[in-house]
Amino acid sequence: MGSATSISAFVLYCNLDLLKKHGVSLPDILQDFLAACKKFSDAGITPIIANNDISLKTLVIARGMPAFYQSGENVSDLVNTGKLPLSTYFRSGFALLKELCDHGYIDRQRTLVTRKTRDDLTDFAGGESPFMLTGLWASTRLREMANFRYSVVPYPVQEDGPILVINIDTRLALNAHGKHLPEAKSFLRYLIQAESINRFCANQTSFSPLNAFSTSNLLLQNLEKHLRNGRAIIGADSRFAFPIWEISRAASLKILEGASVEQACRSLDDAVAAAIQEQTL
Repeated sequence: MGSATSISAFVLYCNLDLLKKHGVSLPDILQDFLAACKKFSDAGITPIIANNDISLKTLVIARGMPAFYQSGENVSDLVNTGKLPLSTYFRSGFALLKELCDHGYIDRQRTLVTRKTRDDLTDFAGGESPFMLTGLWASTRLREMANFRYSVVPYPVQEDGPILVINIDTRLALNAHGKHLPEAKSFLRYLIQAESINRFCANQTSFSPLNAFSTSNLLLQNLEKHLRNGRAIIGADSRFAFPIWEISRAASLKILEGASVEQACRSLDDAVAAAIQEQTL
């Protein structure tokens, strides 16, 4: 595994002009978020633009996994050995996703065909929906597409405050048996210079691993306190002995396709068990 050069974040984009028009404040807690969605839905507006990938699983993770990280150091070992079902923590996230879909706050059929950082940006830039769930890096493109003011907030999916989902991203590694190893090493030395990393992160609207708490980007400044106060969790945590990023996406899609919470939980746990079994063979 290579070294990471950026820290990405997943956020709720908010159309400030639309919120102001309907007298809705930026949501901070789950109750406010659901109330805002209901108000827009009652006005005939689908509140949330989502894609069929990172939107769903990061929402589920933000709702369910904080309890995992509060449960103690040996919990990951129990999950990795199959002694504790991962659905213990994902269940509340699936329940929230199902509630959003059942109430029409997320358009199931549209989301099933919505590609990340493409179709979702086009739909949100149309200005007809107040919220969008996707990666913060999309803001670079969205600035050129949207003709309204927008802001971003961590996922408002807990009763006591928001949760910021992050990933340790853009890993760099060299093929030790590559044909051009000297040139590759020279290129890598350039890429890992502090100036190169910070410039790359700035262009991606990502936190720099070198100075995560020092940024001139206003969107990042609004989020960085959550890195300090313990309300940030990792989406693709490498402590798991299975590909949680892919498995959580597949299980979340089950809800989008109309499955029950129990069916999504079984799908998740079966996929985890299969991945663990494969590693023991």
